[in-house]
Amino acid sequence: MAPLARDMRPPLHGFIEYDHAKDAITRFDLLALGDIWGRWGDANSKSMAIERPGRNPILIGFELAKGDSPTNQIPPGGWGHYLELGYFAARD
Repeated sequence: MAPLARDMRPPLHGFIEYDHAKDAITRFDLLALGDIWGRWGDANSKSMAIERPGRNPILIGFELAKGDSPTNQIPPGGWGHYLELGYFAARD
């Protein structure tokens, strides 16, 4: 089976705020709104690939996680090992 052919090229919209006194990013909001097309599945072909004809709308949103609540302490991909590595630790 050939590699999964898919693509997504949405424009990005958002805000970044930087606090010079704290030397930290205090706001990061990003939206990617556009179309996705092609085959869906995983990169190593272990799941069923789904082909959707044409382009399909997709919206992905991101915001800065401050780590100050249980919901905001879920690391990327839900991989708990990031917490052991100090993912949300303050950096000097």
